[in-house]
Amino acid sequence: MSAALVPVRLPSSQSHLASPVRHRDDEHMTQPESDENERREANLRYLLNQWDPIGVADFVADEYDCLLAPLGRLLMQGASRAEFSEFLWYDLKDHFGLDPEGCEIDRFADQLAALSATWADPPRIDLL
Repeated sequence: MSAALVPVRLPSSQSHLASPVRHRDDEHMTQPESDENERREANLRYLLNQWDPIGVADFVADEYDCLLAPLGRLLMQGASRAEFSEFLWYDLKDHFGLDPEGCEIDRFADQLAALSATWADPPRIDLL
């Protein structure tokens, strides 16, 4: 996937509808870290709205915001395509009440797995 993602900005009249992913240590983030989190969130929201398994993204910009935090965690953990597929399968079935068969989960999981490589936290090395 070589195309750059472009963050989608809501009109100011709808900005209160967006529910940003919050992290326990938001108040201790530097501005570049905060900017990076906002960029990542906007890109993930963009991908979710492009996938749009319900077919309402043209009318409701925040329909899939409930997926931002759990998918964000999976992205940061470097989840595999299979992990994304499994999560999406059960969430679409149990939360959204959709039949996952017709939702192109595997195609979207491929996109998320590719994105995950750019989001994963670098390995931490403990020095003795």
